[in-house]
Amino acid sequence: MEYSAQTDRHYYHLYSFIDRLAEHLDLRLIISRTLGHPQFNHVTDIKSRPQKKFNRLWLFNEIWRAYRQGYRLFYCHYTFGAAVFTSLLTRFFGGKTYFWYCIMLDVLLREHNVSLYSPGILIFRLGSRIIDTFITGSEFMKDYYQQKFNIARHKIIVLPNYIDVSRFTPRPEEKKTYRKQLSLPAQTLIVLFVHGMEKGKGGAQLVPIARSVVKQVPNMLFLVVGDGSEKPEIEREIQHHGLTDHFRLLGRIPNTDIPDYYKAADVFIMPSLYEEFSRTLLEAMAAGVPFVATDGRGGTYSYTSSLQHEFVVASHDVEGFAQKLITLLQDENLRKKMSVAGQQQVENFSEQTVLNKFLEQLVYSQKKTRI
Repeated sequence: MEYSAQTDRHYYHLYSFIDRLAEHLDLRLIISRTLGHPQFNHVTDIKSRPQKKFNRLWLFNEIWRAYRQGYRLFYCHYTFGAAVFTSLLTRFFGGKTYFWYCIMLDVLLREHNVSLYSPGILIFRLGSRIIDTFITGSEFMKDYYQQKFNIARHKIIVLPNYIDVSRFTPRPEEKKTYRKQLSLPAQTLIVLFVHGMEKGKGGAQLVPIARSVVKQVPNMLFLVVGDGSEKPEIEREIQHHGLTDHFRLLGRIPNTDIPDYYKAADVFIMPSLYEEFSRTLLEAMAAGVPFVATDGRGGTYSYTSSLQHEFVVASHDVEGFAQKLITLLQDENLRKKMSVAGQQQVENFSEQTVLNKFLEQLVYSQKKTRI
């Protein structure tokens, strides 16, 4: 885990979740990378080392110390090396290790031109045999790990992503207020993108989508939150196609502030080329913002409703994506209907709902309360 109170990544949701867990458990939090002093209301036992560079030896030592002091349940969030190390401890000396992971590795590696036979993948395959139990976000991803990496199904638990829904829930007439605070036009239709501006997250799709949309819906603005390697090219494309008046590139915005932007938007878009389980879609649903999204090579369907599936298109289908977006922008009643559907669907992924599942499946089933 890494910590920064101003992070724009999904870790911000994890901080709140851990704080809630500490109300039920004797919990020690080990943070591998911190920026600033970690602030929690209920977590009192925190081991952290403020630095930007990851220190594996320090992390392993803290895990060993926790084990010697009686901790027997270990939950590792994305930290693969720590999951392997704790799994070896718990296999030989008793206890249980859980490893959260939700990445389509083969797709990610192809995007970066890395061979599927690289040493990193071989290490992942070997370590997967050692790790006690995998946790992933959906049945889709459970099937993925079984099929791509031969991880036994009985070793994989599905525990979905979550958000604190109350942070994003809008109040009546709030949109005008937030638009004024954010210096956004009151009458313009606003389309929100919140993601890294990278190839895999669909950054390069933004301008081609916009070129089709503005022809039929000229009174609209793309609000782009995020940064990344694709940004310079996107800026050039915006200039080249005369779309400057239809784009605002805002760069990175901390997740603490991000609800304001959802509450000001009319439609959210996620044109990712692949997507395992997007928390940004959950944020949009909680804010009552209808969306158009890509299928994430199949993953998006696993946590959205049947009505929302009508606005999920195949990855790379730029024209299909643009047409779905035009449909939503031109139909206010449809947007309201999608808004209600989203707010109903997101309740399945509220922090409290998933917290209960976490305690039941990972803790109480082991009859231990130290993690």
